[in-house]
Amino acid sequence: MGVTCPTRESHAHLQKYPSVIRWVDAKGMPTFSSIVDNVTKLLHGRHAGRWNMTCKVFRDTNPVQKTGTGKFMYQVALSQHPRHVYCMVDGSVLVEADKELENVLGKLKNLWVMRQSVPVEV
Repeated sequence: MGVTCPTRESHAHLQKYPSVIRWVDAKGMPTFSSIVDNVTKLLHGRHAGRWNMTCKVFRDTNPVQKTGTGKFMYQVALSQHPRHVYCMVDGSVLVEADKELENVLGKLKNLWVMRQSVPVEV
């Protein structure tokens, strides 16, 4: 099930960008139905049909520093935007790029290693 949300006039400049929802819950991961309920009730979303996405998690290959853990990069490809890939590094940098980014990451094997790949079909 896909969900779209109307954009208010004050946010009209954001219409061309897809929404990003990052769900963080201290009690654990909620069920998908509770996420759908929140999107439809709070953001006035509506059912838009079936969709799928692929999420890949990469980890940097540099040794872990004494001060913390290594960096992670998340790559998401959505069926609604087949020519684009969205990447986020350590939860702070969000980048929209063409599908060619996958080829670039393939050539940067010595910097980033893919740890997981999860396809989602709803």
